[in-house]
Amino acid sequence: MRPALSLKEAIVLADVPEKRVRKDIEVGLLSSLVIMRSTTAIDGRIAVRWNDVFVLAAAYGGQHLNARLRQRILEYAETIADVSSADSSFCKASSETIEIDKYVTLDLDKVVALVKPRMDLYAAGLRRIETRKGVLGGEAVFKHTRLPVLHVGKVYERGIPMADILNDYPYLTEDDVKFAQLYFHAHPPVGRPRRDGTDVRDDTVPPVA
Repeated sequence: MRPALSLKEAIVLADVPEKRVRKDIEVGLLSSLVIMRSTTAIDGRIAVRWNDVFVLAAAYGGQHLNARLRQRILEYAETIADVSSADSSFCKASSETIEIDKYVTLDLDKVVALVKPRMDLYAAGLRRIETRKGVLGGEAVFKHTRLPVLHVGKVYERGIPMADILNDYPYLTEDDVKFAQLYFHAHPPVGRPRRDGTDVRDDTVPPVA
């Protein structure tokens, strides 16, 4: 499993507002978390440790936390993102709460309970995909197939029923489809939009019957 995530992947897995996170990076609020502690770059971009997804979720998952309270949560980053062993057991934070203000506490158990299933699903899904030279321009596909991950994620996102997708692609599992949806959000298609609103890359994607 690769050691770090892109910032976009981390934001999707944490399920937090991207604008707020990027704004805090611009003003330096997240410098200790993202820039100093996560120095590995992916394609020249900021990279984030897997366990720092819990930190992002804790700091940005609440709608009413101001910058001061977010900063307080970030100060406890190492407690929240306790470094774990390899594989998919990402967090060893003990059952506890952290007091971040006189009457405000952070429930670490709830953070882990809400975020860890997405992270486990995503980590397992990454092991099921590959890129191959000469196959769809290097786009990620499910192993031993020519089926693009983004295509599966897109059709599920658009409301195609799970049963229909599995019927069309019987070698996929429900977890594969749910992973593909996460992957679709974490890797939004880049391409010149057509006049009808679809992406140019759609020409290379087989439609679901």
